[in-house]
Amino acid sequence: MRSTDIPTSKIKTKLLDAAEFQIATRGFDAVSVRDITQLAKANVAAINYHFGSREGMMLLLIARRLEPIYQKQLQNLDQLEKKRGSKAVPLEELLDAWIRPLFINVSKDERKDEVLRHSVAQILTLPVSKLSNSLQDSGRELWKRYLRALGKCLKDIPTEELAWRLQLLNGSAIQFLMGAESIEAWTGLGSDLAPVEKRLSRLLRLVAPMMRESGTKDMGKEVAKGPQGTFDF
Repeated sequence: MRSTDIPTSKIKTKLLDAAEFQIATRGFDAVSVRDITQLAKANVAAINYHFGSREGMMLLLIARRLEPIYQKQLQNLDQLEKKRGSKAVPLEELLDAWIRPLFINVSKDERKDEVLRHSVAQILTLPVSKLSNSLQDSGRELWKRYLRALGKCLKDIPTEELAWRLQLLNGSAIQFLMGAESIEAWTGLGSDLAPVEKRLSRLLRLVAPMMRESGTKDMGKEVAKGPQGTFDF
């Protein structure tokens, strides 16, 4: 997996951090160059000067978050397959290896990590075309490896079906990365929503049966649309 040369200078890091905070709370499309430079207390021309363009800065910001996640996901899988040898890796271990790197960041500051998790969630919603070529290549390698491991574990489920289920798992992860605040706001049930391990274990407990469900006899069948799909007329 190729690695992007992420800037380490103080001003570049400050600009990237400001951009990430804005994106974590507002999304990519809503954040302007002026928003970023105002938060970073920098000149409005600083982004073009240091990164070439807003797009160039965003590519670096995405790489700064996704590359370590991809690397950790592959490292997790390598370790599991080495441990199991020729045997299939159990499903729950595969799912944990895939999902955990999305939730666990290197900071010891829970407040800062929450911003990072929101940033990761925003990045995961981006179209693949918004990623750099090297990240696209790394992502394809990652999916290929995990689908092969899942296929070995869940032999009766076609690869295409596994791919859709893995995509559904990603969508669920986005909600679990960002959703605690919404649940607390709507329900007031916030006492045990924030801890990362609880969020992670809850997600894995919910998705494992979905991944394991065979349902092969119904795969590929067209679902009836409209009221006639439920009622006879």
